[in-house]
Amino acid sequence: MKAVNERYPRQGVYKTLLMALALCMVWMAAFLACGAGARADGPQRRVYDQAGLLTDVEADMLQKKAEELTGQCGMEVVLVTTDYAEGKSSESYADDFFDKLYGKDKAGVCFLIDMSSRNLWISTSGNMVYYLTDDRLENMLDNAENYAAGGNYSGVFESFLKDTLAWYKQGVPKELYIYDSETGTYRRNRSITLMEALIAAIAALAAGAACVGGVVGKYRLKWGHYKYPYREKSRMNLTKQEDRFMYKHVTQRVIPRNENNGGGGSGGGHSNVSTTHTSSSGGTHGGAGRGF
Repeated sequence: MKAVNERYPRQGVYKTLLMALALCMVWMAAFLACGAGARADGPQRRVYDQAGLLTDVEADMLQKKAEELTGQCGMEVVLVTTDYAEGKSSESYADDFFDKLYGKDKAGVCFLIDMSSRNLWISTSGNMVYYLTDDRLENMLDNAENYAAGGNYSGVFESFLKDTLAWYKQGVPKELYIYDSETGTYRRNRSITLMEALIAAIAALAAGAACVGGVVGKYRLKWGHYKYPYREKSRMNLTKQEDRFMYKHVTQRVIPRNENNGGGGSGGGHSNVSTTHTSSSGGTHGGAGRGF
């Protein structure tokens, strides 16, 4: 039998390297585009002044600012006023209003001025829960409370929008815990920052390039003359392999609550905690509020 002459064409190796580099660049570009929160759809209604607290000029201005914030953070933003909460608490009304508009799994925030109970409420959903923690929500309510007490309801919404953008730019706090108010348990949030993802992508790209480059360098001096001794080096070894799952071990711990924190609408008492609950539609929401 005539021996098969195995060759390693240089063009094929370079083509593989170029394809790997191209795929890495496409992946990085897609990641950056998602992180930027670019929106291809047109503006949506963001202001629902059901209590008639805003002038037309104020409503138009807030609509523009809310749409800008939505584009900047890539999450939905809606501003609502009501003088009839349908018998619901301010929390439930804000949660349900957001879920009805966007669905229970959408990320975003609903700012509510409830005149039926004279409450301010901020309802967060999805990734916005990680940005607007309990302490950050209390800070936002502190800033907005004076506007509400003075009857400047446009100022309330402007304050909410300004603070949301500021906290979003600061990013998700490190060592963030998610506190489930219904089960009383904490879950540590683990996230990868944009810089960490870029470093990982660059490291993977460098490792791949080094590997391909090593193969190219290894066979460069033997081009066109190398014949793999397949008869001498070939071997078949059939074995039986069986995987058995033996057991798993899960460790849980509860972080004690600080009962001395009197902030309204928040739980846990820690600076890097977002307290969550389940809405009537089954969505997970964070949030906080207070009277004025």
